[in-house]
Amino acid sequence: MPERYDAPAQGRLSGARILVVEDEFVIAMQLQSVFEEEGAQVLGPYHNLAEAMEHARTDDISAASLDVNLGRDTAAPVASVLAERKVPFVFYSVQTNDPAIADWRHIPLVQKPAAPSDLIDAIAALLRHRETESAD
Repeated sequence: MPERYDAPAQGRLSGARILVVEDEFVIAMQLQSVFEEEGAQVLGPYHNLAEAMEHARTDDISAASLDVNLGRDTAAPVASVLAERKVPFVFYSVQTNDPAIADWRHIPLVQKPAAPSDLIDAIAALLRHRETESAD
């Protein structure tokens, strides 16, 4: 992911509360910066499963970005909690065929490294879809 992202004047994630679960510190900070530049409020970043689970269960979340592997753990339990709560999410990971996410093949996966716009597009699409479902 490039160090700098030039956001449009009107953020595409304006007002959204994005949960970021990422164990790599530098990547987590880049994600936070990109999402905030797009107008989102970032929840986290959370670097381990315990923190991520605590916040996935209780926070008011619009959408989430999950790294598949969190040290020795995976984000699969976080994905389960978010799915139960009907919170849309993407996986942002190097791991594209990890067995831990086999049950989540229908979830968008943005492969690292990706351009910031790819991740923004994925999250924005989730939010649009969620708004459409809410309107029905």
